[in-house]
Amino acid sequence: MVWSKAQRIGVPLGLIVVLVGMVHWGGTATPGPMFVLGVAVLIGLIVGFAGFLYWLLFSPIQNAVVVKPNPVLRQLGAIAVLTSATLMTFATAWDESWHRRFGVGNDFLWMPHILMYSSFAICSLLASAGMVYLILSGKGGVRSRARAEPLVALLACVSLFLLFSAPSDLLWHKIYGLDITAWSLPHITLLLGFISLMLCGITLALSSTKTNVWQGLRGISLNEWLTIWLCGAALMFMIQFGTTEWDNITKERFENRVSKISIFWERPEWLYVAALIGVAGLMGAFAQNATKRIGAATLVGLFLILQRSISLSLIGGFDLGMSLRSHFLALLVLIALDLIAYWRKNATWTWTYALSSGGVAITFLMIGMSQILIYPRVNLETIVGHVLAGGMAWCSFTYVGALLGRSVSSMEKLETVRVVWLPRLTVAALTGVMALLFVAISVAVPPAI
Repeated sequence: MVWSKAQRIGVPLGLIVVLVGMVHWGGTATPGPMFVLGVAVLIGLIVGFAGFLYWLLFSPIQNAVVVKPNPVLRQLGAIAVLTSATLMTFATAWDESWHRRFGVGNDFLWMPHILMYSSFAICSLLASAGMVYLILSGKGGVRSRARAEPLVALLACVSLFLLFSAPSDLLWHKIYGLDITAWSLPHITLLLGFISLMLCGITLALSSTKTNVWQGLRGISLNEWLTIWLCGAALMFMIQFGTTEWDNITKERFENRVSKISIFWERPEWLYVAALIGVAGLMGAFAQNATKRIGAATLVGLFLILQRSISLSLIGGFDLGMSLRSHFLALLVLIALDLIAYWRKNATWTWTYALSSGGVAITFLMIGMSQILIYPRVNLETIVGHVLAGGMAWCSFTYVGALLGRSVSSMEKLETVRVVWLPRLTVAALTGVMALLFVAISVAVPPAI
């Protein structure tokens, strides 16, 4: 699927607006011109990386060598992403639990961060090995060889970007001090890289899965299950990053505004609604359109709950106030998305679909928030802001999710190649990740902060 000029310009500009807004509401310990300069430099690096990807994979070249992609190589790339994503989602939950237990400080090389860097390294090494294979066996220039297998090349680039951007968090702390909220720009950069990694893995997995017509969940394939798992992992990471400051607000804390993070209480209450409904709508619409399956969004929500529950059980997160509140609310939003899709017999994005599903999703969300959250409040004072902000976030994020999903489902599909050892390798990779997590949790030494 070819994006129009308006889509190619509008989506990146919208992303930059969201980034600037998050940095503004995230705050910093050292505001001023130097902070603005640092934000400009990091956003410039992100834009520069995007420009490099365009040059490598999309810019016009003469006498391009056409090579048939390798489906087995793509499946191996998808398994690498699955391994990395599973390790990353558990590591980030563990990282949050340690911050809650031990506070903030010199956390660059503590065990949860080492696991996070390891997840980046897994994809970087395997994808880079695939790129080396393509370069050595391909023909033509660097761009021609990369485009012989563009998805593997994209995976390698994103993985290396993640690996080399990890030290930016330490450098940011050295210059601007410790983060006062989760919404620091280095964290946002890692979030973007991680989500891009998930999208690469999903595209690799679905590159040999036929998605011709809208259907239900009957006969769902292994690659589609892998897609749902990765969408759930991506959504878990986005919810953790986007809503963690709202996660354990008690009535006493709200009434007394007991917090060292004053900028958190300066955020508008509708921001929680916009963040939660936005990311849930993004991943739900993407999963629906990538697989063309009605019910895929709800499955993403169920996998989200499953992954979060396992994570918190492993690390003792429930005892630290970490919860499933936002995740259950996201599940309500995803169910609303599928209810309207079931009624329409498809989830193709239109204004009618966005407004009808958005109305149901916001209604479900308001009811759920009023029952399980102390803050943000749902009352006559806040409801208009919630509805307006939630509606705008819903329409824009579901549009982008559907656009990305349609791009995946409409790409040229490879012939399905059944290799007996690929499912076994998938199981072995997940088993290895869980074993690594158990060992890491057992031997980890609490930091001295």
